[in-house]
Amino acid sequence: HRGDSAFSSRVLALLQRELGEAAGDNEPYKMDDTDNTVPLHADPRGLDYLELEVRQDLIADAAGQDEVADLVARLLTEALTPG
Repeated sequence: HRGDSAFSSRVLALLQRELGEAAGDNEPYKMDDTDNTVPLHADPRGLDYLELEVRQDLIADAAGQDEVADLVARLLTEALTPG
């Protein structure tokens, strides 16, 4: 993220709390002029945004998919909870 998304910043902090250094910020990619989704859909409307990428090896089987889905659901819910 570009550092201008409060929601993305909250989610990143929660991911780093849970996963430590395994949760990277803009790794391995950075948002730049080649991006489309955020500049086209979020920016013009003043919407907050989150781009999330998961390593493929973590979701290679059903157990990993369930584990990552549970983690993401829990952290997104926490990030959206006021206070």
